[in-house]
Amino acid sequence: MLNRPKLRAILTLILVLAFAVAPLLTAPFTGFDPATLPVDVRQPPLQPEGYAFAIWGVIYLWLIASAGYGLWKRSDSPAWDALRWPLMISAGIGAIWIEVALRSPVWATILIFVMLVTATLACQRAPVSEQGLARAPLGLYAGWLSAAGFVALSTTVVGFGILPRETAGWLGLLAALCNSRRTHHMAA
Repeated sequence: MLNRPKLRAILTLILVLAFAVAPLLTAPFTGFDPATLPVDVRQPPLQPEGYAFAIWGVIYLWLIASAGYGLWKRSDSPAWDALRWPLMISAGIGAIWIEVALRSPVWATILIFVMLVTATLACQRAPVSEQGLARAPLGLYAGWLSAAGFVALSTTVVGFGILPRETAGWLGLLAALCNSRRTHHMAA
């Protein structure tokens, strides 16, 4: 019979795998569709270069390795079990995020911040003693979500005419840098 921590470890791996496979099952996400926003945002205020998205391969593989290790070697570990709920929430939302983002920038922005908060919580709860398989992959993931969240937010506020493009870009960049720095220190 499976105990609850083992079940959570299995579910964590399943959700991380679903998250990693989701981009293969959806239309490509190349930014919010300008038609989904009241104000034209063909030129987003913040936008990483295309090559920067290659980091997702590393993030997905490292999260899969982490969740797999957590299942096979640390399924009953209270230290590993503490990170599972927030990671399950983040990865579960991540599995549907592209589909949402293709339709609704507002919901995509809300969801990416939920992903960020839960990924950060998972990172905070991760055992420090197993940096390379617990804390580091979660820190990288939370760090990228920090940048992506503020890119989404800056685009959305411009798309609703709340802020001018340049102001939203600078504020988004500053917020992303500050939050990424905090995430980096937390993961170290």
